[in-house]
Amino acid sequence: ETVHHIFEPFFTTKGIGRGTGLGLATVYGIVRNHGGHIICDSRVGRGTTFTIFLPALADAGRLEATTPEDVGDIRGGRETILLVDDERPILEIGEEILGQYGYSILTASSGEEALEIYEREGPRIDLVILDLSMPGMGGHKCLKELRSVDSRVRVIIATGYSARSLFDKTVQSEIQGFINKPYSLFGLLELVREVLDAA
Repeated sequence: ETVHHIFEPFFTTKGIGRGTGLGLATVYGIVRNHGGHIICDSRVGRGTTFTIFLPALADAGRLEATTPEDVGDIRGGRETILLVDDERPILEIGEEILGQYGYSILTASSGEEALEIYEREGPRIDLVILDLSMPGMGGHKCLKELRSVDSRVRVIIATGYSARSLFDKTVQSEIQGFINKPYSLFGLLELVREVLDAA
C-alpha cells in the first residue's frame, strides 16, 4: 500500500514535524526530467530496491562540458530575497550564490519561520523563493499565509516534482515563477532577474 504512494510529493509515513522522508518525489522529478524511469521493489523482511533507467547517449564522444560562460551574461541586483527551504545545503548554497550577485538574502528553514520573517521584514523583501515540500506548514499553506499578509508578494515556487499540474489554477495565478529542483544556479539567477524586472 505504501509503495503505491511513495513518489507523491506530500506523502510521508512520518508524523507531523518529523521530516518528509526520503524525498522520493524529488528523485522521481529528476529521473523523469532526464527522460528516465524509476521502479521500486519492496518486500517485507527482504528490503527495498530502486532501479533507475536512463536513456543512453546517442553520441557520447561529442558531449561537451557546459561552463558558466555558455549561459551568457547574468545580471545580479541589490534586492532582498527570502529563500525558504528545509534543506540546509540548499539554503547555504543559494545564499552564497545569490549573495555573490549582489542580492541581500534572508533564509528560513520552514513555512512558519518564513511567515515570521515576512511579517517582520516584509516591506524590504522583494521576492520569496519558496520550496513546496516542507514539513510542518508546507509550501502551499505558507504561500496562502504570505498572500494574506501581503497580496502583492512576489513568489517563485521551487519543487522537486516535475509536474506543474500539481498546482491548481489558483496557485498558478498567485506565483510569478516556477523552477524545478534540482535547478541550475544560473537558471535560478536568470529567473530571479526576470521576475524582479517584471515588477
